[in-house]
Amino acid sequence: MLWILACQAMVIAPHLLRIPVWLSIMSAGVGIWGYKAVSAKWKYPRRIILLLMVIIASTGIFINYGTLIGRNAGVALLITMLSLKILEFKTHKDVILFVYLGYFLVVTNFLFSQTMLIAIYMLAVSIGLTSTLIMLSRHGSELNLGKNVKQAVMMTLQAIPLMLVMFVLFPRLPSPLWFLPEDNSRAVTGLSDTMKPGAISELSRSDAVAFRVSFSDAIPPASQLYWRGPVLWQYDGKTWHTSYQKFLKRNMQGKYSGKKYTYTITLEPHQQYWLFALDTPSSIPPDSYINNGYSLISRNRIRNLYQYTSSSYTRYIIGDKLSLAEKKSALQLPENLNPKTGKWAREINRRFATAEEKAKYILGYFREKPFSYTLSPPLLGQNAVDDFLFNTRSGFCEHYASSFVYLMRLMNVPARIVLGYQGGEYNNLGKYMIVRQSDAHAWAEIWVRGKGWIRIDPTGAVSPDRVEKSIEAALPFRVSSGGLMRSDNPVLRTLILYWDSANYKWHNWVLGYDSAKQSSLLEKFGINSASWEDIAISIMVSLGSMLLLIALWVNMSNRRPRKDPTCRLYLKFCQKLGRIGFRQMAHEGPIDYATRVTGKRLDLKDEVDLITHIYIKLRYSRNPPTNLFSQYKKCIRKFHPRKNK
Repeated sequence: MLWILACQAMVIAPHLLRIPVWLSIMSAGVGIWGYKAVSAKWKYPRRIILLLMVIIASTGIFINYGTLIGRNAGVALLITMLSLKILEFKTHKDVILFVYLGYFLVVTNFLFSQTMLIAIYMLAVSIGLTSTLIMLSRHGSELNLGKNVKQAVMMTLQAIPLMLVMFVLFPRLPSPLWFLPEDNSRAVTGLSDTMKPGAISELSRSDAVAFRVSFSDAIPPASQLYWRGPVLWQYDGKTWHTSYQKFLKRNMQGKYSGKKYTYTITLEPHQQYWLFALDTPSSIPPDSYINNGYSLISRNRIRNLYQYTSSSYTRYIIGDKLSLAEKKSALQLPENLNPKTGKWAREINRRFATAEEKAKYILGYFREKPFSYTLSPPLLGQNAVDDFLFNTRSGFCEHYASSFVYLMRLMNVPARIVLGYQGGEYNNLGKYMIVRQSDAHAWAEIWVRGKGWIRIDPTGAVSPDRVEKSIEAALPFRVSSGGLMRSDNPVLRTLILYWDSANYKWHNWVLGYDSAKQSSLLEKFGINSASWEDIAISIMVSLGSMLLLIALWVNMSNRRPRKDPTCRLYLKFCQKLGRIGFRQMAHEGPIDYATRVTGKRLDLKDEVDLITHIYIKLRYSRNPPTNLFSQYKKCIRKFHPRKNK
């Protein structure tokens, strides 16, 4: 019963932070009741009490989640069933049903996370549940925990080849077998399609991985690693938004030059439509398009790990022709705000003629005045841009990008904000780049006639290290993200990179094993354009071969029972006597056998009696002397009987 309760705890443990506290307390209480029913002979509750408990728990789940179906409510309901089943343990059938419920509940972990760590944990819990079934079939002295767990591990190892065959050959489905409505609005850390002061600085404290990038060739310099995401056009005085044009399709137009970079991005689920690409993309992945902000947009929400390949040039001319709708959006500003900034913008506008000169002057202002780059800027008032430019002068990338675009629009220069990531960390072990949420960044683009949209990063004027190196180099020691993934300890850092490399391979070859990769793998074995029938035959042949090999191995292992060392040496002793004509009969025990031999060969009496006496003592005594076995072994080694002449 203790082992069953341990399995219950292991099954529920990953869900503890997802289920209501009262459900955790109820599960623990039911476990204690079940244990006392076995150890202290407490009575199990009557069926009417159990039914009442089910109704109360189900009502509580409905009140907490507003439904009894879906991912979170469904898992909570399963935990209730698993826990209450302990109060029905009357026959073996009840325990078996508990174990099967446990198996099913273990699988639900994949609805929340598909990491390698959770897969290892699930495997360990499955072994524990399997050992429970093994215990159930044994009694008395056979209830040995170590022995049962060892057998469960062996059974799991035997099942792994079958699992691999099914994983590799079973046709990959384009979508999950079930659909969970809750996934549509599931909160995931990442960039939003809005920006207000403090949004990105808060995100930059997170060490969560945004995506990983594998380049097919060289990697651009750190200062060119701008990963383009959503583009913001509308401003209401506090918050920047994407416009109604955010999903407007656009033909791929642009003039590209310089080196072409091709790369594969493995994107973590963020529940949005946008993809990320090195600024600016020159090719579009399948099932996606480019919008009027030159952002890559997926046709489906990114609910699961998503891998795609794209290419980019870091030297380009895009949007050389500006439509009236785009110009209107790129000049939109709220009225009657930031009077000081408006006055200053008019002065700059009188002094400089071109958009580039105006932009250069503002960047110089950021560089020369006492502006600071910080994750904890002071709060801004109603006239946020005025406060930032002339009072606080302390902010993060969103403050600099926002105030710069605001100023350019006041001077009738089309401008917009681009959200994305800047930089990344190269993992030399796995030969890929890790881009984290802490690399989130905002920069500006202005439109210049004949040159199109030009990227300008005001943050670089205040903190060049942010662009040239990383956010860690730009912020004071221990003030940046401060998380484990950014540890300065070289040993810990290496271990973290090894673990991330293993996770990257897990993402690529397990979670990312789709129909395209399956087809590519099958082609290597000469199977081209395999039909369902061909794959079914391959699965049956492979599984049959695996089962045959396992059956042969088990049969060979069990053909000859293993004897303990004492019995093996006694068998050797009997073989020596058999060679001189005294073969042991099937009905003879050790004493009868020794009596028959010594009755006809008095010359062997001392040796045969001594060996037989020691054998009986070693074989049947409760606590034989520790040095007796070595004497026994020595006697048999020296025993060399000869035939009578």
